[in-house]
Amino acid sequence: MKVFNVNFQGEKNSIYCKCENTRNGFKHVATMNYNGNTYVATSYYINRTWEYFEYQSVIRKLYYIISDEIKEKAVEEWKTTKGKKRISKAERERIYKDIDTLFKDSFMEITKEPTYRYIYM
Repeated sequence: MKVFNVNFQGEKNSIYCKCENTRNGFKHVATMNYNGNTYVATSYYINRTWEYFEYQSVIRKLYYIISDEIKEKAVEEWKTTKGKKRISKAERERIYKDIDTLFKDSFMEITKEPTYRYIYM
């Protein structure tokens, strides 16, 4: 297991990554705890992966899972505060853009390989 130390949204956090065999190839699994929730992302490969560093695509997928959840929560919060059942496309895109700017630094960090260590199990 490989543990990446990342700075996610201003908090130091760890992403636990492992590789497992499957019937047709292998898969990468990344797990991260954030805001009291555990997030898991999985990517399947048949032969090999072409990444800048090992587990890059599954870590990116993990970040998107977290940001998408936060975007949906923000939209639901907007609806409840405004007392509306629907939201316009322009307002939804504005909310998404605001959240993307919050996550910009976190996404930029994974373009280069974060520090890591191995845990032997």
